[in-house]
Amino acid sequence: MRHPPLRAWGAALLALTLTLALGGCATSEEGKGELYISLTDDPGDFVTYTVAVSALTLTRRDGAVVETLAEPVTVDFSQYVELSELLTAATVPSGVYTRATLALDYRNADIRVEGDDGTTVPVTRILDADGEPIDTLTVSVRLKGRNQLTIAPGVPAHLSLDFDLAASNTPSSDYATLTVEPFLVAELQPEAPKPQRLRGALASVDTGADGLAALADKPRLTTPVVALGELKFDPVRYVATEVLAGSSVPGADQDVVRGHVIARSGDTVTLKGARLVRAQGDAVVFNDTVTVDLAQVTTVTRQGQACDPASAPCDTGAISVGQRLIAYGDWDETTTTLSANRLRLLVTTARGVVTEPTGTDDWMVMDLQGFDRRQVGLFDFTGSGSDPAAYRVDTGDLTTPAAGSAVKVRGFVQPFGAAPPDFHALTLVDLSAVSARYLAQWDPAATGALTATDTGLVVDDDSATRAGYRQRGVFTDLGGDGRATTLAPTEDGDGVFLIKAGGTVTLHTTYAGFQADLAARLTDGAAVRAVNAKGRVDGTATLTVRRLAVSLE
Repeated sequence: MRHPPLRAWGAALLALTLTLALGGCATSEEGKGELYISLTDDPGDFVTYTVAVSALTLTRRDGAVVETLAEPVTVDFSQYVELSELLTAATVPSGVYTRATLALDYRNADIRVEGDDGTTVPVTRILDADGEPIDTLTVSVRLKGRNQLTIAPGVPAHLSLDFDLAASNTPSSDYATLTVEPFLVAELQPEAPKPQRLRGALASVDTGADGLAALADKPRLTTPVVALGELKFDPVRYVATEVLAGSSVPGADQDVVRGHVIARSGDTVTLKGARLVRAQGDAVVFNDTVTVDLAQVTTVTRQGQACDPASAPCDTGAISVGQRLIAYGDWDETTTTLSANRLRLLVTTARGVVTEPTGTDDWMVMDLQGFDRRQVGLFDFTGSGSDPAAYRVDTGDLTTPAAGSAVKVRGFVQPFGAAPPDFHALTLVDLSAVSARYLAQWDPAATGALTATDTGLVVDDDSATRAGYRQRGVFTDLGGDGRATTLAPTEDGDGVFLIKAGGTVTLHTTYAGFQADLAARLTDGAAVRAVNAKGRVDGTATLTVRRLAVSLE
């Protein structure tokens, strides 16, 4: 049976129940409480980081260990940058829990890194800190202070786990080898700060809005549903901003390809980083490219935006270079081509640095670094009329930041061949003041590259194989100009400071203890392999950090 596409937009309360594929929601019992556990991650260089989560346990203060995951789940941590995923909902015995532990299985891992030139490199060797191949590992985090987890009857709790990919993984200079030294961050959250994805089969619907009334007519337990929105508490509820059901869910009854358009010629578009979901349920992520034939497309829709022939056309002409989309149709394995009959334009993020706050025709001009997590070098703009070095964004009434600011704009690419402008922004985010992820690597490991002072860790960026920082995917390169970066502690000196050496991770919660330990090791001749930090940028020479990891050899 083919179901028509169903969507619910705006801040509508989704009054339906999903049978979660990752675990069933449980009600509170005497002596027990409800716990919702989500996975998330910060932006990084991974195109995909797919491993199996084989177990998720909580350790209570009295030593009792509670398993919260009913069965192993395969997850792609790289997908949790813009959203979080509700991994499980469980009924947990009351008490104070002091530790959370993830067990990860790398035996069938699919990990790929995006190189500096935008090419995707598959990781072929996964090693621990001692250089030994990894099959499985566990990663734990202590729950204390403001993140102390207390379970009580009638008081639902939400634990967000961030398997910090940037701090836990060090790729080699050619990206083919990955050294994993796991680092897990936990945070108790009354509500989710990112959009939360919820997936499962339709169980029941309380009718009201038109979309819910249509959904109520669909078969129970066989209709797939995917919802995006926010997990709320007091009372526990899920507020959906978007709902896909039936044939609108990838893999429901058609083959579906999702990806970014990197080139177009006539009715043929090329997608990079495509994810194919077959009608029979199989999913494949491609290293390379796939082709979508637009000749048979009869329906084009836009995510969260009504069609307008003048400003937001819903036809195949709207498909241009950089646009993210979902194509529904029939997949040909021999030619790796999807003959599409239906397209859905997805909100796309363009990122880069502002060169002109208001340029010609009041358009903001930016030096484009890429779309979403894809580097600009992957895209062939031939025929589009766009120049990535002077990418013109129609910002409408949005306030544009000063030249030199790192920005993200979310919206839709201008129809093919119709530029300028090159992009229509729905929202604009000035990243200048957001936290940055600093990374410096040395290959081979180097001595004399760090100086641990009382006021901060001074890093010789110029000696590094690569050095720079990212602010939500916008990169500032710090290498090659003789500069040094100071990673300074906050005023109170508290934070998470790690020293990784010889397979051992030493954790300090104060900068003073970290500085004394690191200085002694450097004096003894330890060589540095990598420095990873997260903090606020002051100009380009200083980051004020609460999280800092140094890998020594």
